[in-house]
Amino acid sequence: MKQLSWLIGFLFLILGLETNVCSSKPVSSKPVPSAKTATKTATPSKSKIRPTLYKDPIDEQIKKESKSAWEGWLALNLLIRDPSVKKICIFTTTKDREYLKKGEIDARVSKLLVQLAHHGHRLVVRIKDGYDEAHPYSRETAYPPGTEPNISAHYTGQAVDIFIADGVEIADQVSDDPLKQSRARNKIRQIIQEVFALGTKNQELLPSQILIYRPQDVRFFAQDVLRLYGASRAERGFEGLFAHQRFWDRIHIGY
Repeated sequence: MKQLSWLIGFLFLILGLETNVCSSKPVSSKPVPSAKTATKTATPSKSKIRPTLYKDPIDEQIKKESKSAWEGWLALNLLIRDPSVKKICIFTTTKDREYLKKGEIDARVSKLLVQLAHHGHRLVVRIKDGYDEAHPYSRETAYPPGTEPNISAHYTGQAVDIFIADGVEIADQVSDDPLKQSRARNKIRQIIQEVFALGTKNQELLPSQILIYRPQDVRFFAQDVLRLYGASRAERGFEGLFAHQRFWDRIHIGY
């Protein structure tokens, strides 16, 4: 019954039906040291070759749809001063909303998003969309030939990808614009900091894995990882905070 109440609350959140879902206060947290990009090194030289950024065709379409939901909300919010519109905090695809209605999303994912929304965040996300019986395997990792791929946590509704947080695109961390880079990198650190704080208060909300792009951000949270997941890799196994090149456009949080 308790899990059902969380699901109902999350459905209200994503559909904008619950009152006082988004905090009226501006998003804030404990100060996070800035991940500024030095102006002199922000723009790559013409001779510098940037690594190719991985783009999965299925995920690109999902990003486009979920981003459209966000942009539609922005336009509607400007045109119609309807209080119910302002309450919507989580933006995702039609399929993900259907999965939520059917109760196919892990309660921990729902609870985490509800808590982040209560902190005042507006998030553009993918939860399960893109993973079904035909596509159960993770596309977020490259597998050597002959290696059996893992079943994705998205397939079981146990993971969420954050593409945009409070109007900041996570993909901007690889932008040539140093201001966009700085905003994205600081937002990534802020979200991770809040997720770790929620996991400290409630062990149920501590993710098994958080996957991001920059190793520098992983090192920034080294002490938190040791405290929350164990002092050695043998203790942590595959749990904790990791960097991977395929996560340049998202924060992956899995249970």
